Amino acid sequence: MDLKLYPEVVEEKRKEATLADRVRSEFTPAISFTEERKNDVQRAVAGLNRDFSTQISGANKTYGLPENLLVNLLAVESSGVEEAIIPSGARGLGQLMPETARELGLRVDEEVDERADGSKNIDASAKYLARLIKAADGDVGVALARYNYGYGNVSKYAEDPTKVLPKETRDFGGLIMSYVEPAEE
Repeated sequence: MDLKLYPEVVEEKRKEATLADRVRSEFTPAISFTEERKNDVQRAVAGLNRDFSTQISGANKTYGLPENLLVNLLAVESSGVEEAIIPSGARGLGQLMPETARELGLRVDEEVDERADGSKNIDASAKYLARLIKAADGDVGVALARYNYGYGNVSKYAEDPTKVLPKETRDFGGLIMSYVEPAEE
């Protein structure tokens, strides 16, 4: 009988796992987030629902997104701050990079940056998320990893079974999924 050592078995199973299985297995479990972080997300969701309910609802219907997915993505990405900017260059409620925003039809140049327009950012973020879900054969977890880490980076991750998602992406996906797919009690 050929017995394999434990690390070899783990590595073999990891190679056999689908991308969706790998991504979801790496997402940070909901129980790991502090109550303060969960409360921050819930406050941001409440603010977004108050200020952008019509736009979020419309985008969900237009792009066929699962309930609570878009609003939680926006809450986690920007804490509901319309003009949020991070050092990487991402901006707005959905934290869109300039090139991605342009591909989605937003004007981003020296004179105008439509990523700071909440309604336009919501629509562009929803459109992008829907494209990512479609490209992932409907898997929301893979789409979230691609939204946060980048499509190309997730493709490289998929090719190398020894790679691990960055902590930011694991937390991003885990936190959003905890609101979209609540754990069974």
